[in-house]
Amino acid sequence: MPNLQAVIKEALRVHPAVGLLTERVVPEGGASIAGRFFPGGSVVGINAWVQHRNQTLFEDDADYFRPDRWLINDDNKISVMNRNWIPVKIHPFWKYRSSSLEFFATLTSGFAALLEHQADREKLVPFGF
Repeated sequence: MPNLQAVIKEALRVHPAVGLLTERVVPEGGASIAGRFFPGGSVVGINAWVQHRNQTLFEDDADYFRPDRWLINDDNKISVMNRNWIPVKIHPFWKYRSSSLEFFATLTSGFAALLEHQADREKLVPFGF
């Protein structure tokens, strides 16, 4: 299942489900973000597409689909990528994204197994082509 999870994560990294800014309100007292001070109450945000193509975070080939980037044996690098992976709008339940990904991977692999073992491939015709 790690390979399927890597493919799903990479697909959502390259084509995030949210195209708008993920916004947050700066807490009272303000905050410094990327070396710039923002007063409390300011609305700040980041675009997932831009974040996911950051070569410092996702390597020089950040523009390319490469699921193997999630399968490396470097816990620190994986942790950095996971913290900066924002394929969906972040909400208070964001801590559940990992279990949601595992559920989606399990569901998808179940459908793939069902198709592989029960479908008559000659009868599978794509619609609209």
